[in-house]
Amino acid sequence: MKLGLFSDIHCNVRGLERALQLLDDCDELLCAGGLLYQYRFSGEVLALLRQHRGHAIVGNHDKTIL
Repeated sequence: MKLGLFSDIHCNVRGLERALQLLDDCDELLCAGGLLYQYRFSGEVLALLRQHRGHAIVGNHDKTIL
């Protein structure tokens, strides 16, 4: 099994798209926190992660939104 690991996207949709391209051959995708940025929310980032069936650990910035 090949695991793709990334973190600290912080609402950067283009950065996430690039990371997903580079990790396209992975069996599982995991974001180690930092999908969102402080009080900014990005539905587009969450939709992309969901579309690629990725998983995420809640990071400190993500936690402020939750």
